[in-house]
Amino acid sequence: MLYGSLVRERFPLRRIQRRDGLIAVVVEFHRVDAHRVQPCLYRPEHRYRVSIPYRCIHSFVPPHSSSPSRRRHVFLPKAAGCWVAMGKWKSMQASGWIFDIQRFCTHDGPGIRTVVFLQGCPLRCSWCHNPEGWTPRGQVAIYPSKCIGCGRCADVCRNDAVADRGRCVSCGACCEACPSESRRLIGRIATADEVIATAMRDQPFYVTSGGGVTLSGGEPLSQPEFSCGLLRQLKERGAHTAVETSGFTDWETLVRISPLTDLFLYDIKLLDSSRHAELCGVGNEQILANARRLSQSGAHIVFRTPVVPGVNDGAEEMRRIGEFVASLPGLHQHELLPYHGIGAGKYAALGLEVPLLGDECGNE
Repeated sequence: MLYGSLVRERFPLRRIQRRDGLIAVVVEFHRVDAHRVQPCLYRPEHRYRVSIPYRCIHSFVPPHSSSPSRRRHVFLPKAAGCWVAMGKWKSMQASGWIFDIQRFCTHDGPGIRTVVFLQGCPLRCSWCHNPEGWTPRGQVAIYPSKCIGCGRCADVCRNDAVADRGRCVSCGACCEACPSESRRLIGRIATADEVIATAMRDQPFYVTSGGGVTLSGGEPLSQPEFSCGLLRQLKERGAHTAVETSGFTDWETLVRISPLTDLFLYDIKLLDSSRHAELCGVGNEQILANARRLSQSGAHIVFRTPVVPGVNDGAEEMRRIGEFVASLPGLHQHELLPYHGIGAGKYAALGLEVPLLGDECGNE
């Protein structure tokens, strides 16, 4: 459950109650556990503009509170009725959707690195090992082998999505109710300060190994404001920054990101646009055009090609990709990444159709 205190009380709250029963207020959140006020995931100095039901606002002195004043407070149990309101939170500082933060990585740029995985990707690569990063917001993963058949997920679901997964809105109520963790909400809103605090824990390792922080995904450039905010704070702290991208974005976004990025890890998957559209969901004209312009700007780029059997592992396709990279201005490194099917099990958990992988991707 979450507890918070109202920041603005200059108005009668009932007068601003909307027809849907929600009230827009600014709240400082804390966590309440076993009748004790504790620091929240959202630190007390972080204020959030929230739309919540009026019934969640109470006037009382919280137990064990350091402030004896009787102020208006917000008390939100993590019940299905409140998750709708909680989903409307909008941070008053830079925030975005992420689905993972991995520390001590060594394959996403030089040295020891922390990799931040951002939600959202415009591509649908048939060999993708991070399909949980496709959607711009969180989604529920289901692991039937862990289910004990208690039925609690169905009891709390307001949309009857347990029986019909197509009706799921990823509110997370079933994940909170599941005692066996057979349901997991992948993806969450994170503030820039929260991500930076996690990433900078390993700053001594960055210094000694020449590492830093890499933004990955998903496609990090699908959240340009959040990515810019993260990169700016990292540069202010002296961290080496890298961005792993497909290049499928507008040139203006790359212009904004480039001064804040020490290294681009730029994917070149296929040269044939029709084949690229067939296997990745979009053509590659914009990707190749951005690669040329980014090279002309003098950015440090490492081009990377995932070598997928039956897709782009032929001698002719590899020759074409190599010639394209060699034709770009400047001297760029080109890495070939081995294909692996480690993400195949994720598709079933997310309710996605398992794509053709490996040799099955290619023509007979």
